[in-house]
Amino acid sequence: MTFEKGTSPQPHVVEIGFGDGKKIGKLASANPDTFYIGLEVPSRQTGNVDSILSNLSLNYTGGFEGLKELPSDSISTIIMDLVLDGDFTVTQWQISFPMASKNEVRYSDLNNRIQSSTEYIFDHWRYLCLMEAKRTLRDDGELQIHTFMNDLNFVNKL
Repeated sequence: MTFEKGTSPQPHVVEIGFGDGKKIGKLASANPDTFYIGLEVPSRQTGNVDSILSNLSLNYTGGFEGLKELPSDSISTIIMDLVLDGDFTVTQWQISFPMASKNEVRYSDLNNRIQSSTEYIFDHWRYLCLMEAKRTLRDDGELQIHTFMNDLNFVNKL
């Protein structure tokens, strides 16, 4: 995933949260002249995932951490989901709650105090991630945010 700014006119696209990799894999297959970097949130898997496509790199480092490794003004497009739906799955790592009886819990099952702390952590992460996105995007770069319509005002505020 390392490259130097300005060494190639080849566009670089980053997808934060590549999930099963199908979307970014299809994009890389259809656009061989573009280099794709998939950054997934940390999970049980770590490190890079091998790809048969020479223009695709998948990494479980994490969105924010992966963006920090990229040079400034180097990315053509960043694609990310900012889904702020009120009921989602959080891990022990995300809520800093190591005594949880399960590794992953539903946000709605957390008590109000932990929900409030979790919202703060996620909002802070989103802000930092967007600042890193701004740093890594070229001047003519594009940030594509996928979200729900009812979350759009909050995304714009971030």
